[in-house]
Amino acid sequence: MLRRLVDVAILLACGGGLLAAELSLPARVPLRDQATLPLTLRGAEQNLTALQCDLQFDGGVLDVSAAPGPASSAAGKSVVVRSLGTGRLRLIVAGMNRTAIRDGAVVVVTVRARAAGTNRAEFAVRILNAAGASADGNLLRMETRAGSVTTGADEKELR
Repeated sequence: MLRRLVDVAILLACGGGLLAAELSLPARVPLRDQATLPLTLRGAEQNLTALQCDLQFDGGVLDVSAAPGPASSAAGKSVVVRSLGTGRLRLIVAGMNRTAIRDGAVVVVTVRARAAGTNRAEFAVRILNAAGASADGNLLRMETRAGSVTTGADEKELR
């Protein structure tokens, strides 16, 4: 019995057995006038009904905006976007229903360069403070994978 309790405690302490949903952005997307990056959810088996995260980027170089993606729209969710200051946005995806959000693009992130003719450079768009919730209000673990845009390059160069 004690052995079993110790095994369970070790499993929980290591995070084993806990499935996590993932939010990700694509990397090395070419940025000309603007670039579109889908914020993609994987792990819909978690029955995620709402999520929140922050996007962090170089606000001196990039303008970033966000709109609902097909996965959140299909679940009847809205996207609320608030600025947390230069280079930081908070995204909340939620709705007045208990419908789970399926895998796919939950938010469409649009990135524009503030100055035309920006030299070739890669700029990260990070996902921070991601959290999800189930229909019962339980907190769901979220993993993230940052994306990036590259100015002054075309798609062929970035393959």
